[in-house]
Amino acid sequence: EQLRSSGILEAVRIRQNGFSSRWSFAEFTSHFACLVGARQTQGPQGLITALKELLGLREDSQELVAGRTKVFSKAHVAAELEARRGRALVGFAVLMQRSARCLLSR
Repeated sequence: EQLRSSGILEAVRIRQNGFSSRWSFAEFTSHFACLVGARQTQGPQGLITALKELLGLREDSQELVAGRTKVFSKAHVAAELEARRGRALVGFAVLMQRSARCLLSR
């Protein structure tokens, strides 16, 4: 009851319906650049364009957008990006383990 009367529940609901995930440009680039591999991206906007293509979002989609200093994302897009990043990092770890084991077996 206290949360409802103080507006906390309403703030949470609004945030979930809006852009629930926010990253600085540096944070976003370092976090998700591994998903696009060696593709050339021009700053955060280029990375956003490449990620939209990867996720199958339209170019004019407002689900992943750049502000003046931050990148904003809807909850479901952020969850998909995090899931893909997790799979990519596992793939990189397996590749490194495979290479190390190959060198050790020689």
